Amino acid sequence: MLTHEIVLFRFVKSYLHTLLADIEAAEMTFQPSAGINTPSWIVGHLAIANDLAGKYLGLAPVCPPEWGQYFSPGTQPVPGEGQTFPSKAVLLDTFDRGHAAVLAAAAEARPELLDQPHDIPVEYVRTTFPTKGNFIAHLMTTHAATHLGQLSVWRRLTGRPPVLG
Repeated sequence: MLTHEIVLFRFVKSYLHTLLADIEAAEMTFQPSAGINTPSWIVGHLAIANDLAGKYLGLAPVCPPEWGQYFSPGTQPVPGEGQTFPSKAVLLDTFDRGHAAVLAAAAEARPELLDQPHDIPVEYVRTTFPTKGNFIAHLMTTHAATHLGQLSVWRRLTGRPPVLG
């Protein structure tokens, strides 16, 4: 059971929704500066991350397979209105469904599963997060927090106020 991570993962969902509340659907692919991740990419990427955590918790993916070409690690957001990205509503719904599934599975995860090594072929991931439990915890917390920080920066670059304190 990932007790502490569950508390933080609940915050991730709440904070994501708060950050997105005043962002119009038409703005989701706007890139205010070169190299800045767009809201669409961030939400889609976090949904893909939920699926990856779910994989190690024994869950079926929630995201459509074609989302990998847009949101998997190593992809870059392509700004502009010509995107074929899913809508804001679809992105959030998919994120929320994956989040709920991971949350439920994390609450039931047994140490025997969490202590197993994962099969991520990236060296720094294998050495920094050597077990399924370590990697799932990262996806639920520090990985998500990194991208929520990017969304917070996007908000500031588009003239929006901070949403926390």
